[in-house]
Amino acid sequence: MNFRDKEKTLRLARSKGELTYENKRISFYPDYSADLQRRRDEFRDVKRILREKGVEYALIYPAQLRIKYLETVKFFSTPAEVQRFLKDIPSE
Repeated sequence: MNFRDKEKTLRLARSKGELTYENKRISFYPDYSADLQRRRDEFRDVKRILREKGVEYALIYPAQLRIKYLETVKFFSTPAEVQRFLKDIPSE
């Protein structure tokens, strides 16, 4: 299952409350650690800036940001790398 489908499934499961299958309770859990979640969360500010600039991006598992800009694709492992890249992108 790809990341977006996993996230959608988890979100729907949370919104439904208790789920059962053949009268047995079932649960859904994300498959990454608290440390990985923290690393993914570190991209929050640069993702906001990318949205504001209209730049297409995706957070790739486990914690890498893919940016499509001017028909090129770049991958970044840290928010600091993205910040350096953003300095060269004009505001819309």
